[in-house]
Amino acid sequence: MKKLSVIFVILLLVIGCKKEGFTKAEKNVSVKNFEVFNPSIYGELHNDGLTYLNDYFDEPNDSLTFNQGIEYIDSLFGLFIQNSTMSDSAKIVALAGINNYNTFVYTPACYRSLYSSNSNDGNDAYIFESIETAYTNNIISNFEFQKLTLIAKMVKDSYLGLITYNVLIDSINHIQTEYLNQVYINECSNRGKILPITLAISLSSIEWWKNNSDLLENSKAIPAWAAMDIAGGLIGAINNAAIQYTGSGSINWNDVGISAGMGAIMASSGVIGKVGKWIQSLF
Repeated sequence: MKKLSVIFVILLLVIGCKKEGFTKAEKNVSVKNFEVFNPSIYGELHNDGLTYLNDYFDEPNDSLTFNQGIEYIDSLFGLFIQNSTMSDSAKIVALAGINNYNTFVYTPACYRSLYSSNSNDGNDAYIFESIETAYTNNIISNFEFQKLTLIAKMVKDSYLGLITYNVLIDSINHIQTEYLNQVYINECSNRGKILPITLAISLSSIEWWKNNSDLLENSKAIPAWAAMDIAGGLIGAINNAAIQYTGSGSINWNDVGISAGMGAIMASSGVIGKVGKWIQSLF
């Protein structure tokens, strides 16, 4: 009931924006089949979302608080979902993703949510504990556990400037090759799906930033913290799968992919030049 109430509020925000003349954001999203599990479309969902935000974001004339700014971004993504070719049930999952990860638009908040730790090794951070719990519950395989943990660690190192964005790209490509060499005998099992979702979003993110480097402030070089969308996608997938599995013992992997796409979109939004600059101004 609480989730439906939140989604209803988001829909009201969408309607409100349309009343305020926000109708220029009614461009249709590319036609995709969101009813069949296909990792590549969740990466495309991420890219479509960022393109939509970049094309249709206008800085509000009124002075807003940070929370009001978050609501403003929520409403724009609400229009993005509303105008997509998703089914009504898929739109509910996507709208829930907006609500669950909307604070990710402020990159430092996204990092703190995922990587804050009370231990020296950082292994008690939320993202690492979530991956381990998924492995314990047999949602991911041992191979996935190792590679998802590595991806999460490299995103952290990238954010902190310990490795370059290019090193991260090379590692993602290497893990993709390793994954393609894996054989998952039972395609209907719970295992072997979160990693390809995460990799698809990662590779799509890399492509989007390569093609849109002109959006970055003062530099054509892609900043290391642009990789936070990879972590956002990873946690979006892990959380959705865990919630489904805990509730029913089964998992709709299409819903997992959509949730991952929305987590990645929200984590990317604050990196885009004009959006990120505006969000920073709210503090």
